[in-house]
Order: sequence, then structure tokens, then C-alpha cells
Amino acid sequence: MMLVFPMLQIVGLLACLPAYRVACRQQDEPVWSLFLVAPSFLVWIGMTMAGYGSPHSANLAELIDLLLATVLLYYVKVYILDRRNRLPIFNNLLIVIGTVGAAVLIKLPIAQGS
Repeated sequence: MMLVFPMLQIVGLLACLPAYRVACRQQDEPVWSLFLVAPSFLVWIGMTMAGYGSPHSANLAELIDLLLATVLLYYVKVYILDRRNRLPIFNNLLIVIGTVGAAVLIKLPIAQGS
């Protein structure tokens, strides 16, 4: 189970790598932007350990959803937002806030209708 989290992080890193190379050619992109999925994973894990939501292993689909959303948002950031706004760090912060918010909404019992 503990191997799943690093493996998903590596999958996210490899999925974002082509867009990262494009972003580096356009402007100076920080290396930590490849790890944008980590904050939402940590919030999800923390809320699961605190007892929010169901702790079953079937809920790993939620982590995969967070990973896919982060990768999609990173590509939108590189190909659309960075061309309009020349502050990639601000755009990275928006992605982190959005995915952490999504992780909280996924784990809250209110959002699940319980």
C-alpha cells in the first residue's frame, strides 16, 4: 500500500515532464512544479488517517482522480495560462490550491451525501 503513493507521484512526474520541457523553453519554470500532486496527496492521506471518508483501498481511485486532475491542470497551465500570465509560480499556486480543495471535498462526508 505504501508503494502506491510514490508510484503515483512518479507517474504524475513522468506525465508532466513533456509539458515541463515546453515550459522551460518558454520561460524559467521551477523544478518543484513537477511535484504539484504531492500537496493534494498529503491532504488526502491526512484526512483519511484522521477518519474522514472511507479508508478502504478502493478509494485509491480518488488518488488517481487527483493525479489526473493535476496533470490536466498542469498542461492547461503550460499551454494556456503561462502564455497569458508570465508568472508561472502564481499559476502553480492556483493548481495547488485547486487540487488541495478537491482533495478536501472528496474526503468530506458532506460532499458524499452521508
